[in-house]
Amino acid sequence: MPLSPLHEHFVALFRHAPELAPLLLREACHVSIPDGKAIEGDSALGDPVPQALYADKVICLVTRGNEKVAAIVVETQLYIDSEKEWTLPAYVTSARLKLRCPAFLLMITPSRHVAKWCRQTIVIGQPGFALTPLVIDESTLDVPVQENNPSEIPEWAVLIAMIHGNSERAVPAAKVAFRQISRLEEPLKNQYIDAVFAALNEAARHQLEDDMEVTQIASEFGKSKYQQGLQDGIQKGIEKGIEKGIEKGIEKGLEAYRHGVIQVAESKCGSVTPKNRRMLETANQNQLESILLGLVACADSSSAKEFLDKAGQRK
Repeated sequence: MPLSPLHEHFVALFRHAPELAPLLLREACHVSIPDGKAIEGDSALGDPVPQALYADKVICLVTRGNEKVAAIVVETQLYIDSEKEWTLPAYVTSARLKLRCPAFLLMITPSRHVAKWCRQTIVIGQPGFALTPLVIDESTLDVPVQENNPSEIPEWAVLIAMIHGNSERAVPAAKVAFRQISRLEEPLKNQYIDAVFAALNEAARHQLEDDMEVTQIASEFGKSKYQQGLQDGIQKGIEKGIEKGIEKGIEKGLEAYRHGVIQVAESKCGSVTPKNRRMLETANQNQLESILLGLVACADSSSAKEFLDKAGQRK
């Protein structure tokens, strides 16, 4: 089954910050693990025959002498997958065999329902041989009251925001994450803003659109996404048109920028109603930037159409 963009956003956090994995085990799961520098390991576990095993991420802890002291298999789980009952134990034992060190399984999910399933003990058969995954969900990661986090790495705040994307704490979690993200440089800054928006529920997105605290960050994000061709948010087949829109927007200003936003609206919605087209044709630059940001955050055509309708009413 193809991996979703949200799944890839979760995995990317551990690619950019391997130290996030041992931090979660210590701070959120309260598991004692050896000290060592966190580095990204090979996610291919086992031999290609009879069946290749690929974990989302494998993080190794190594000493200064480059001795492996622990391996952490990181799996993002967005839905219940009964096949994992058979593959998860193999992930752990294969990592232990391949890396010759203790191995841990860390599962990440934003769903309470899936988290409950993840925490079930998998009995292998041999007496005393069972696997209970260590699970990160909204019950194990609280939204911080202050911006400081245990490691001072922005990925901690981003992960909390993504985990709480559908909870009642979605908005405060996102605000903390945005303040952490604002200190980063592009392109990582935009990747993490994109990740937070991808995880948020629609109500939280709308609330943040009207929140002055994140307006500047969101505006910069919208401009950057536009200038990059909106490659992460636009359906296939319009890349060339967007690139032309960007070039014209830089050279000729507002009208070309408006044309690009209309192209984005058409690609996200499938078609734009005459009323909404008139709204886009008369919107000023600030309004266009806000509309562009909202369209990028929409997950599908129906939510994009609803967003445009509401934008027309607000205007």
